[in-house]
Amino acid sequence: MHNRDGRLALKVGDWWYIAELDKLARLDESGNIVATANFDFLCQKTINYFIRHPGRLVPREELLQHVWGRLDVTDSCITRVIRVIRQTLGDNRASPIYLQTISKVGYRLIATVSEDRLPSLQKPVVQQLNQAKMPVVSLPQKRLRLQDGWLTPLLLLCSMVLLVLLVNFYGAGWQPQKMVTSFARYMQLTELAGSEFDPALSPDGLWLAYIHRDKYEQHASLMLKHLASGENRLLFRQRPALASPVWSPDGRSLLYLAATETAAELYQIQFDIALQPLQTKRLFTLTADSTLGHLSWSADGQWLVYPQRGHDQHGNSLWLYHFNSGSREQITLLPPTALRDSSAVFSADGSQLAFIRHYHHHSAEIWLLDLASRSSQYLHSIEGETPLHISWLPQDQLLLMNRSDRSLVAIDAATGQANFQLTTDLKTQAVRVSPLGHVMAVIGELWDYKVEQRQNPLFAPVHPTVAVQAEPVFHSSRSVLAVQPNPQSSGPVAVFTERSGRRQLWFYYPDGRQLQVSDFMLDHQVQALAFSPDGEQLVAALGDQIWLFSATAAPQRVSRTNQSGWQPSWSRDGQYIHFMTVERGRHQVIKANARSLNQTELDTYTYYQQSPDGEYLLYRTQTSEAFRLKFLRTEQERVLPIIVKAGILPDFVLARDHLYFTDKKDQHHFLIKALHLTSNQITSTGLTIKQAQRRFSLSTDERHFYIPAATLGELDIAQLQLSESLRGQLFTAGRTAIAIP
Repeated sequence: MHNRDGRLALKVGDWWYIAELDKLARLDESGNIVATANFDFLCQKTINYFIRHPGRLVPREELLQHVWGRLDVTDSCITRVIRVIRQTLGDNRASPIYLQTISKVGYRLIATVSEDRLPSLQKPVVQQLNQAKMPVVSLPQKRLRLQDGWLTPLLLLCSMVLLVLLVNFYGAGWQPQKMVTSFARYMQLTELAGSEFDPALSPDGLWLAYIHRDKYEQHASLMLKHLASGENRLLFRQRPALASPVWSPDGRSLLYLAATETAAELYQIQFDIALQPLQTKRLFTLTADSTLGHLSWSADGQWLVYPQRGHDQHGNSLWLYHFNSGSREQITLLPPTALRDSSAVFSADGSQLAFIRHYHHHSAEIWLLDLASRSSQYLHSIEGETPLHISWLPQDQLLLMNRSDRSLVAIDAATGQANFQLTTDLKTQAVRVSPLGHVMAVIGELWDYKVEQRQNPLFAPVHPTVAVQAEPVFHSSRSVLAVQPNPQSSGPVAVFTERSGRRQLWFYYPDGRQLQVSDFMLDHQVQALAFSPDGEQLVAALGDQIWLFSATAAPQRVSRTNQSGWQPSWSRDGQYIHFMTVERGRHQVIKANARSLNQTELDTYTYYQQSPDGEYLLYRTQTSEAFRLKFLRTEQERVLPIIVKAGILPDFVLARDHLYFTDKKDQHHFLIKALHLTSNQITSTGLTIKQAQRRFSLSTDERHFYIPAATLGELDIAQLQLSESLRGQLFTAGRTAIAIP
């Protein structure tokens, strides 16, 4: 289909509505499509409704009735759709040009909607979308529907069989344990442009201290809000970072951490009776290379626990500060497999600390430390994304933490078992419980993710003063966290995205088909993706788990239960998967059969990765810290001049001519460097990745990098609304463990 010159169409702000595609698109003066708003079905239906009713206030109830077709939809679902539309159109809630929010009422499309003549299109619309500039990964978004083909009757048949099996199983005498679960909503307390986090409620429950960071991450502010009157006070503002305000038990002073370009320091603000600042003093400076973390003040006012890089340690450990004597003591030591200890919080009686221990392979655990003996013990493994904070509930019997499925879970401090689950209406990043029992939370998205395509400077050198051009790989309706090109031109591209609401893996095919191949209930961080040599299967390290995906079979977990895994790769023939793990505190390599998933331990190695073409092997052994390169055809070997810095292993991408790896640049960034396989010379590409998103991929011809880029998301502070009965359930939940799905 070709567009006729001068055809009338709807123009919405800077976008055109292309009827044959049911899409919004941007056109240049020559009529070429330069961007498309690739919404999912629900988002497209929502923006279409606004286009039909421009300038009119559309209440939420009207949206539910005409777009969702039902009223039993949580506020978070509407908020998610509106957020996606804004992100895709380049809109901003604080200063909108498309969608305006009318608080507690609804939304209004404020952009001009007019009928106008389309520019002369040089190519058909569909042809333009299929001939995008970005090789390998730019494909039209056409979501597969369940009603296509034979899929629907097959699913119905499977459902009926499953129902019969469940009835027979339950009828045989097995009774499932009752889920102790409830639902609660949040009441938003802050709504500034940018992000608000690290909430601290004063002991009397009247004042909320928090950190606000502007959208562009230039400045951080320490704020104070009176919850009854809504008064906001700016206490302090600086760049680049502030963190973790915490009240003294008497409510007359406030501690916080401040970071400069060279150091992190602890400050104390003292207030008068009207809570006006009297003086601010610096207590001490943290050790070099310490990262900001969370503070906790003991209920007796004598002790402060804080994170700091320990002596001869590669990450933050926990320290105690005694206010009367000024003494400081390191109370945790990191094992070799751990990255850092964080988020420590005193129990109400001051006898214990609960904290989160993070590991290199994107996993984390809750630990308890007995302050009398200084001994610590493992309590609970965290599934999915790691919360920013945990908190004790009254009576010191339960710990409350958030999960990425919009739920809060209470963990028994004696057994480590989950015994209460509270589903909420919004995604929670951190939760804190005040001494008065108020549950404060950080809600929203910590980061907005996208993947950028960047030209490889080694193949297309640019002048040192000219920045390498970055292009978003997908104009997706949801965050894209990772992209993995396929070694076969006819094979799908793997995309790890939030387009369906949760983080899932999708296969995008060259002919436009798209298939969701995972169905995770919890969000995970993607650590590595690798296609088999034939391009038919994908092995993925998600969190600390290794999974195998294909278009024709159900996902299979390659790593065993309670077995962590990272950095998977394929053998040359595609018969085996290699990945790293830790057994009894010792790093080793596992060789898993891709069909049977049977495992064999390769005890000699601590790192093992074959190149996709099977020409060479990158490895490290138990007896040496050096990385070695072995050419499999000639058996020649060499030691690589690659140094592990701060205990963080580089991320490697093995290609035909170069071996690419990340090298620590500073506290928050990594450089991508390239080792030439023939000359053994290392060259910097000049491309930088943030530490939190340092995974990258490469096109098969080495011409383009696909690098994750993240901007600060929208975080707000909210208070959980609890009825008396629900408060009683949460704060007095028993110690009968239940299964959390």
